[in-house]
Amino acid sequence: MEHNDFGTDEFIAFCRLIGAEPLIAANTGFGDSYSAAQWVEYTNGDASSTIGGGWRAANGSQEPYGVKYWCVGNEMWGNWQLGHMQLHHYVLKHNEFADAMRSADPGLVLIASGDLERVNHDTDPAQSKSGMPWTEGMLRNSAKHMDFISEHFYVGRTPWSETGRVPVSEHMESMRNAIRVKAEGHRALQPRLDHLGGRFIPIAMTEWNYWHREYRYGELGCIYDLADGLGVAAGLHEFYRHTDLIEMALYAQTVNVIGAIKTTRIAAELETTGLALSMYRRHFGTRPVSVQGDFGSVDVSAALTRNKDALTIAVINPGDSEVRVRPDLAAFRIVGDASRWHFGGPDALAHNLPGKERAVDMVHTGGLSVADGLIVPGLSAAIFVLPLSQE
Repeated sequence: MEHNDFGTDEFIAFCRLIGAEPLIAANTGFGDSYSAAQWVEYTNGDASSTIGGGWRAANGSQEPYGVKYWCVGNEMWGNWQLGHMQLHHYVLKHNEFADAMRSADPGLVLIASGDLERVNHDTDPAQSKSGMPWTEGMLRNSAKHMDFISEHFYVGRTPWSETGRVPVSEHMESMRNAIRVKAEGHRALQPRLDHLGGRFIPIAMTEWNYWHREYRYGELGCIYDLADGLGVAAGLHEFYRHTDLIEMALYAQTVNVIGAIKTTRIAAELETTGLALSMYRRHFGTRPVSVQGDFGSVDVSAALTRNKDALTIAVINPGDSEVRVRPDLAAFRIVGDASRWHFGGPDALAHNLPGKERAVDMVHTGGLSVADGLIVPGLSAAIFVLPLSQE
């Protein structure tokens, strides 16, 4: 039962506390466009000239929150969603919502609900007859009413599959492949939609993760082991390769269920997936660098830091043995020693539990020379930070 004690004001306070940009999803199922516009007004409206802004001020926040990013519905292509409807009806509802929300704040960035391959044969006779997937229908009928189109995916031992455990390299590839399918599908689809006029609507991957059916933490709460952490790191690498199209990727979820943090009544702990997200967020660069060449079984990605004062190279090693990677760094003036952050564990099944000593953790090693290559322990993901000359 959702007690709704954590509402809009608490969510904004939480986002500010952790330094995150808020994103809110409007209810396009049983909700209505007027209510969605009022919600926008509550977060962004002037306290003295709008009803919603006045409500916010009465609740203690005089200044608008300035929530920029809004999902217009969530997974409305799924028959499990309250208010699910046929595609040719839903595009009308999406457009109505978008217009109402933008009337409350023209500066919103709106994310439409998409699914690249979804055709609802059982619930949508018209879509079944046409064979037009949901995302294409949204792009054909609602392109002027969106800034992003969302996509979701989950891989692993999902409840709706019979997939069992596979080698770590194959486990990583399933994550990379799911991302490639979405990216390549949009690269093929959008250019043939003449009404877009050359415009490319970027993807917001608003849900992505492994999902395993072996539940340990109540309903839907699974354990994430080292193989999953390495797979999430591989997913980040694949996202970096498609930053021209995938401009937003939001791991689902944060706490418990299939989250990166698991809790008990007295303890909390980062899953291996949380370690991957944390390590890359803290230590990997923000300006992707093209990586070419064959590195065998390891997955290599690179990026410059925001100020271009360091080159960061991330290497994922799915094998049991240490590897030495020798990238060509002639184009960069490296000065001083390098450092390495990595996480790994004794085997692919290693995982962390709340209140217990970590079996998988981040380790920092400084004072490294890259002259003889980058050494990556077995079953680990590593980020090397190489300081660069600013001259």
